[in-house]
Amino acid sequence: MSRRALATRATTPAAPQIVYYPQPANPPAAVSPWHPSQVARRREYALAIRQWEARQAAIREHDRKVRHFLLGLGAVVGLAVVTAFAVGAWIVYHAATHAGSWIGTHAALVLVGAVIGVVGLAVGGHRCVTTVIHRH
Repeated sequence: MSRRALATRATTPAAPQIVYYPQPANPPAAVSPWHPSQVARRREYALAIRQWEARQAAIREHDRKVRHFLLGLGAVVGLAVVTAFAVGAWIVYHAATHAGSWIGTHAALVLVGAVIGVVGLAVGGHRCVTTVIHRH
């Protein structure tokens, strides 16, 4: 063989082999890769997932309502605490500026207010409650 014939033969690719697969004359109506019992299990599983998602949505809605209620309750309680501190500060100021007869007649009130204030700071002063509401 000549050089030219060898070069031509080396550069031409081989023809691809074509394979024909016969098609069935009457294919089945529903072809499924799964056994019917497995299809039933998959349907039951999908139904269970949808029920679980519905329960989770109901739980999220309930939690949202409870958070909003507690946030409102916390605002009312917080306002009451701030008001109590303001009244207490006014009583202390009034007692300090009118120290004569007022302390003698209201000493028990001042002592109880001081004890409640110290206990309130000791019990509630070291905790922090963070509320995060995520809205779209």
